[in-house]
Amino acid sequence: MKIEEKLAIGYITVNIISSNPDIPFTETLREKGYGVTSWYAYGMEGDRLAMQVLTPRKYELMLYETIKDIDPKAFIIAYEPRQIFGGFWVKKVKGSKLNVKKKNTE
Repeated sequence: MKIEEKLAIGYITVNIISSNPDIPFTETLREKGYGVTSWYAYGMEGDRLAMQVLTPRKYELMLYETIKDIDPKAFIIAYEPRQIFGGFWVKKVKGSKLNVKKKNTE
């Protein structure tokens, strides 16, 4: 497990809940190449936007940075899926890369 953590092999699933459903969250993540499933939800204090994103672990930290740039108050839960069948990843992502660009640190 320690070796896998260092190599960042595999995938993670990230659940995101934004308290502002008007933010173009889903579109922004998709423009960056992430596969996103989203739905509207209702929380204790009103409407929410809930999303689920599957990404290679090597992009995990970049995904967190992107989420925080879009909505610093977003609630984030991440976990490692054991099996993946069908959907966006099987059809399209195998062999391709996300549209990730490193931030300028000038």
